[in-house]
Amino acid sequence: MGCRPALGGGIGGPPDMIDSILREPPDTRTGALVFQLSGGAVPDGVGWSYPSANAGSPAQGIKRPESSPLGRRDGRGSAWKVTNEKPSEASPPPMGGKVGAAKNLPSSQWDLISMPAAIHIQNLCKTYTVSERESGILPALESLVHRKTQDVPAVDRISFDLEPGEVVGFLGPNGAGKTTTLKMLSGLLHPTAGEVTVLGFVPWKRDKAFLRQITLVMGQRNQLVWDIPPLDSFELNRAVYRIPPADYSRTIRELTDLLDLGPLLHKPVRNLSLGERMKCEVAAALLHRPQVVFLDEPTIGLDVTMQRRIRAFIDEYNRRFGATVLLTSHYMADVEALCRRVIVIHHGRLLFDGELTALVQQFTAHKTIMVQLEDCRADLHSYGEVVSCDEGSFTLRVPKAETARVTERLLADLPVIDLLVEDPPIEEVIESVFAQGDR
Repeated sequence: MGCRPALGGGIGGPPDMIDSILREPPDTRTGALVFQLSGGAVPDGVGWSYPSANAGSPAQGIKRPESSPLGRRDGRGSAWKVTNEKPSEASPPPMGGKVGAAKNLPSSQWDLISMPAAIHIQNLCKTYTVSERESGILPALESLVHRKTQDVPAVDRISFDLEPGEVVGFLGPNGAGKTTTLKMLSGLLHPTAGEVTVLGFVPWKRDKAFLRQITLVMGQRNQLVWDIPPLDSFELNRAVYRIPPADYSRTIRELTDLLDLGPLLHKPVRNLSLGERMKCEVAAALLHRPQVVFLDEPTIGLDVTMQRRIRAFIDEYNRRFGATVLLTSHYMADVEALCRRVIVIHHGRLLFDGELTALVQQFTAHKTIMVQLEDCRADLHSYGEVVSCDEGSFTLRVPKAETARVTERLLADLPVIDLLVEDPPIEEVIESVFAQGDR
């Protein structure tokens, strides 16, 4: 079966190379046409066209199954690299070429083919000019003639890339520059210096094609109209994003099911609780199925149950649609549940970028040993720092290098009922990172 041309160009191939069209018609938002390859070139691979905003021809790539060892840092799909190679017997064709050109290509060659980074940031800076004056009438009058100002760097030369489909935690204390960065990535602010692309677009140019593929959810900002039901606000968003009625109805059903919105859709927003309103805010932001989602403290102020439900929904949305998610949160449970990779900034500067487990290893010098003894009066100060003691349950903090030796001693010397060795809580780790940034 042959392929129809995608919106951004055409991909064709002989019938023996195409198993089935996986999504028909082509995606009207991205111009992507998804198909299944056969013939042994890429076992179980999935190919597609991907329109790039800055290139005349979209890139083409192969997505490996989730079980592939080439999986991304978040474990949800393939690792990607960019190729600008011309079509030949040793390389796959660009948009408009033939899938059949890769028929005899070893699968190892395709491991190098991929989509560009969903988010690219290079030496990004944002400096605010802030006026200053002393209190009182005289300084106020003087400031009318001669105003003193100070430059405050909110973001200071940060660089990182996010691959398609990654869920990344963006961490930092209040005033670190997280929200400023998200606003620049979504096009609300112009940077002072640096280079940014999101899905190949420059955000502050505010291209319509860019705006249709991103969303920004801020836990302390509302987009729902206060006096009308959420469903009416959803209908407004449908018109703004020009979502076809059939797609809109299907998306509403999916979001209603995932977030349990049924009882909420017909109540005025002012009558909803904070958690109920937040669920509707998230649904409104995702009606157009964006490929990049910026979440700025989406669970702030919510109870534990509602936080868990929002986290489960974000994870499911990422799994279903392969969206790239950049998440800021002061609740470490959000980060632990959703993110393998974390980026930490402080005073506008990048302190860490890597896996969450690597953060724990790098910034903690201790392990926590929790031990329960038959003798609740035992003295364990010789084994390490006693953090707490409660009716025979002791918590010790010991150097990582000493953990194995201390554990062996405890089991040999004392009547141990239960013993558990853990890394420190992630909150302590993050606190250590921030403390280092203050030095």
